[in-house]
Amino acid sequence: GNDIQHIYSVDSLSGSYKQQDFYNLTINNTGATDTVVMGGDFDIKNNLTLESGTIDLEDVDPSIQIKGNLTISDGVVWIKGNKPLIFNGSTQFSDTNLQVSNLGRVEVMDSLFIFTDMAVDNLFIPSTGTFGHTPSLALYNRGDLVVNEEGVFDSDSISITFNGDTTQTISGVNNFYSLYIKSCDSCVVELSDTNDVIFVTNGVSIETGRLNLPYSSNLESLTINEKGTLQSGDLIQLTGSWSNDGAFLHNNGKVIFKGVNQSINGNTDFYELTKETSVADTLTFEKETLQTIASKIDLIGGNVNNRLVLRSNSDDLSPIPFQLALTQDGLQTLEYLRIKDGNVSTGDTLVCLYSQDAGGNSGWVFVNSAPVISFPDEVLSYSEHDTLKLFGENEIITVSDLNDDSLSSAIVRISTNYYSTEDTLLFTEQNGITVDTTWGENGFSDSTGTLKLIGDDSLAVWAFVLKNVHYLNLSDNPMEEDRTIEISVNDGEKESAPFDRIIQVTNVNDPLFITSQDSIYATEGIYFQYLGTASDPDDNLFTWNFHSFPSWMVTNGDSIYGIPPNYTRDTTFTAISSDGEFFDTLLVNVFIAQINKPHPAVAVVQNNAFSNHFEFVVVDTMAKVIEEPRLTVSSTIDEEVSLTTIADFTFGGHHYFETIPGIFAINVEAEGDVGDTSISRIFNIAVAKANAPWVGFSPDSLLRINGTEGTVRSDKLVLVVDSTLFSIIFRDRASYRIGNESMIFEKAVTVSIQSSDDLAIYRMEGDTWIELPSMSMNGQIIAYTKKMGYFRLGAKTMIIPEISSLHQNYPNPFNPVTTIMYDVGFLQGPNQKINISVYNILGQHITTLVDKYHEIGRHSIRWDSRDKWTKPVASGMYLVYMRSESGFVQTKKITVLK
Repeated sequence: GNDIQHIYSVDSLSGSYKQQDFYNLTINNTGATDTVVMGGDFDIKNNLTLESGTIDLEDVDPSIQIKGNLTISDGVVWIKGNKPLIFNGSTQFSDTNLQVSNLGRVEVMDSLFIFTDMAVDNLFIPSTGTFGHTPSLALYNRGDLVVNEEGVFDSDSISITFNGDTTQTISGVNNFYSLYIKSCDSCVVELSDTNDVIFVTNGVSIETGRLNLPYSSNLESLTINEKGTLQSGDLIQLTGSWSNDGAFLHNNGKVIFKGVNQSINGNTDFYELTKETSVADTLTFEKETLQTIASKIDLIGGNVNNRLVLRSNSDDLSPIPFQLALTQDGLQTLEYLRIKDGNVSTGDTLVCLYSQDAGGNSGWVFVNSAPVISFPDEVLSYSEHDTLKLFGENEIITVSDLNDDSLSSAIVRISTNYYSTEDTLLFTEQNGITVDTTWGENGFSDSTGTLKLIGDDSLAVWAFVLKNVHYLNLSDNPMEEDRTIEISVNDGEKESAPFDRIIQVTNVNDPLFITSQDSIYATEGIYFQYLGTASDPDDNLFTWNFHSFPSWMVTNGDSIYGIPPNYTRDTTFTAISSDGEFFDTLLVNVFIAQINKPHPAVAVVQNNAFSNHFEFVVVDTMAKVIEEPRLTVSSTIDEEVSLTTIADFTFGGHHYFETIPGIFAINVEAEGDVGDTSISRIFNIAVAKANAPWVGFSPDSLLRINGTEGTVRSDKLVLVVDSTLFSIIFRDRASYRIGNESMIFEKAVTVSIQSSDDLAIYRMEGDTWIELPSMSMNGQIIAYTKKMGYFRLGAKTMIIPEISSLHQNYPNPFNPVTTIMYDVGFLQGPNQKINISVYNILGQHITTLVDKYHEIGRHSIRWDSRDKWTKPVASGMYLVYMRSESGFVQTKKITVLK
């Protein structure tokens, strides 16, 4: 009946799955859960009051229809349900205590249908409802939605549908996911002034009726069907498409298209249209119709590729006329319109230009526009001998044409400071674009400094291949002036204005090179001169220096000259030419011809039997001496050696030296018909002592002899000479002679030669050089020898142990034969007597394996496990004992196993 039903302190209220009718329903729940779970369908014919607690519509999909008022107390939340909540009365959706800061909150988890006016304090409609359904809000008939001043409306992604038969309004709401207008033809949906600015993240669709937008609207897309009407506020900003088959009342407002590649499909009657973009973009009129812009068109941002395109979607290949009505001509800010008539894919492209004719009449005139090329303003640097690309890999060349999508040719020209003898442009065929060979060799005209490229291809291809143009300067000394490179493109009818960039040409200093000869011939006693010449691609400003020349030469600028003294040998010098940065070096050989005068060579030999007696032999290698030469030997005073003729141009003499060591000088003077010759040589005499250590040196101090007491039986002179005093028939230079080849000491001496290399000392035996056991120590190569004669350094092939040692036998254990290796060390001295014996573990002597003198080096002996009576020994451990007369002792254990 009409009784008021009160529900207190319950946990559930069930409709038992059938319609339950209430007139008034008041819920004041103070139960343990503070929640009333309602199941089934409820029809509340008057008022529903929520005094406390929470109403939970359980998962049996109840439907609640409220025909009166819904009153919510503090903290009450309507939270759950799958079927719609239907408000079909004069419902006041409000809080009973406006003084409380926490207003009553209704949270709709599914569809909410409003059939009458509804006032809302807090209405929350999330994006996902019960069981994953998408909630929606529908206003029916005369239902208006008002969000109170202190309230909150959260639509999230909720679509609002207007289905009223009279004017409907929404106030206090400015964020929508989508708006759908389906009212009567004369009905109006208004967003009141309190909304001011609205945001619709999905779109606005007007099927029937009219939508009045507020001052400013931010929309994703807009669809106005044939029976729909849209009345604009002052500003509409659109990021998606515009589709209009109905009516658009611009109200002198502005429409801004600020998305990417947007389109306008249908009839338009804009007052002011603006396209905003930060990239190259297109705004396209999709249908053939009369398009009217009452005030002006603005293209803001982007670049020269911005377009306003009128295009036909007709399948008919025949052209369909287009009209674009632009009023108030003086307000136009769009320079070009691109009109693509006919079929979308095959239609021709026309461009109309807003201009004045000769009579001063303004209007849009169809024109063939010229292409446009542009690229970054950059100054390039070119260094001599390089090949310079006009564009970097990451540079962007922009080529555009308002009415053509392809180009046919391009011109690249050196427009300023062009020098035909040095400047050129290069291009390699790419993507079908090649040079015009009729223009000049390799497509380049020497007379005009112009390169022509040809080939029909797209704007993008041309923008790519133009990066393959190179600049080259052929000169070794180019003019250091900036070149201007102009580039223009042609669409077959019109050529673009040239766009240029600057190349700074830098002259690089080229290296010079010496051109004068690397050899010269001179004659002793006669003046000669060498003149240096060089070549430099840049200039002839050279400086000359000469190094490592003999003392008889003199330099002056680019020349060196002098008079070769008598008997001057062939020589060299170094010529250096420089231009201040680069230099070139040349080693010049000077070959000196000898004139016919004596050229003596001297040799000295120590007597084999009488060591104080020395023989001298002088040979005139030029065979020009006219009498016996004069030879003197001196240490402190000159002593003349009497020479007699031995053979033609060969002379001999001898001299007795006291037992006084030292360095002596030999001087030879020879007289010829055309001149005299004198030479000097040095040799050393050492004294080998019988009762004391002694030492001797070569004249250059590189060779040293060390002897000990007892080396000789009595004191003896020892001659030490280098190869400058050898016989002329001796070809091995860089060698020494100590005494003579017949001299043998009683004990070995050490011979050392200074060298830091890993070499060995060799001694001549007959006609053969024999390697001596040698050791490298402290920058000296040392060897032992009793025999004297010729010595020199050579490659080391022998492995010489430093100290003596006994190695472990192998195999071990053994039966019946084993090998024992042992070293005779260099440091223990030459010609050592070595004894190697075998003992048993009781110390009893078994046998002697070695007992003799050894040379320095590695040796080995085999033992067949027999004793000194040749009887086989028993199995067991034995001791091998090695000792030398120098005091070296070492023992190894070996095992006989039978």
